[in-house]
Amino acid sequence: MPALLFVFFYKDVLKINDINGGFLLAIYFLSAAFSIPIWRRVMVLVGNKATWISSVVLSIVFFSLTVFLSGGDFYFFLIICIFTGIALGAELICPPSVLTDILSLNKGDLGLAGTYFGVWNLLIKCALALTAGIVLPSLFYLGYDPIFLTDSGEYALGFMYSIAPCIIKAISLIFIIKIIYKPI
Repeated sequence: MPALLFVFFYKDVLKINDINGGFLLAIYFLSAAFSIPIWRRVMVLVGNKATWISSVVLSIVFFSLTVFLSGGDFYFFLIICIFTGIALGAELICPPSVLTDILSLNKGDLGLAGTYFGVWNLLIKCALALTAGIVLPSLFYLGYDPIFLTDSGEYALGFMYSIAPCIIKAISLIFIIKIIYKPI
């Protein structure tokens, strides 16, 4: 959801221009990229499962702060972009590592590994498409119009950008914990 609504959020809620919005997005992804070697070390120390869970918690904690932002909060949003980008670094490397561990425990047919990763990528793409198909019409229904911005529309955008993803991520975290710590 945040990826889909990022431009709307920085323009309509934070009142940030496109150059600074692009800068924030670059900082987010650079933070993710530069954090990956650090997360690799953490994975060696505490394991990929604990690292993944920690990164999701870090992401929820910092991203939930966006609900308090309003026009002109560029530097606060910059800090949030840095820390959620750092969390993204682990979220990029931990899930494939956990899946690889699960597949290696199931020694029956390792030839299916490619299929599992293919299905996983398909599900990610379906989730993105489903998000766009649900979130954008919902925002319109809740009164958000980027051309004629109202207080209720801005509130709806803030909720869909800030709160809803944190709720979904927290629910996902519960499932992640149940699935990855389930005996095989």
